Amino acid sequence: MTEPVPMVDRALAALQREIARKIEFSLVITGPPPSGYVDLFVYQYNPPPGPKPADPKDWPKWERLKEKYEKDYFVLPSNIRPITSIAELLLIVAGVCSGGKRLRQLRIMGHGAPGQIRIGTYEIVYGSSLYDPVTKQKTKQAATLEVLKQWLDPDVSLVILDHCNAGEIDEFLVTLSNLWGGVAVRAFHHFQGWEHGEIQVGNGPFRQCKGNSCHWGFEYHPDQAANDPGQ
Repeated sequence: MTEPVPMVDRALAALQREIARKIEFSLVITGPPPSGYVDLFVYQYNPPPGPKPADPKDWPKWERLKEKYEKDYFVLPSNIRPITSIAELLLIVAGVCSGGKRLRQLRIMGHGAPGQIRIGTYEIVYGSSLYDPVTKQKTKQAATLEVLKQWLDPDVSLVILDHCNAGEIDEFLVTLSNLWGGVAVRAFHHFQGWEHGEIQVGNGPFRQCKGNSCHWGFEYHPDQAANDPGQ
């Protein structure tokens, strides 16, 4: 006799399906990728907070971190790959692109601000993170990011930075595009969100740069309209 599925597990499964359905809206290039290409969605999430601290005054912060980690870990659907570092991103990309495949679309979700993004827990800031201010040489972080170029095709690939306000500085997107071989790089002007039950992906106006050329665009998905008081 099959054991009944606990109510909490069924609720989580339903939430995972709903998030997965909404994630489909993030694929701005519709339809399956052509032969030799794959799509990938990666999301920054917090690593486990470690052992509970000995000092009771530190317990509330530890509990908050633990709760956030557990929520992210259990709610993420299987078609989204959580990452904690740039190195982990490269390992995942190498795996999905095995056999000579390349990325049609790579969407990276995480915290951000004008001129900066997080890939996993690593912060990338326009200027200082990528080039030495004195020698103008690439930093170690830039050299690590540049490895991604081997799995990108400047004629096909699109890298979407799903980070709050990351599209406000053209030079940042131009720098990343050139670092990745002239591929198209997109980022948004508005705040973005990961609200588990009411996920928003690709919200509002974006700036997209390919090499040194940039243009405006706009992403808006039907599921967002019901929760947008302005619509």
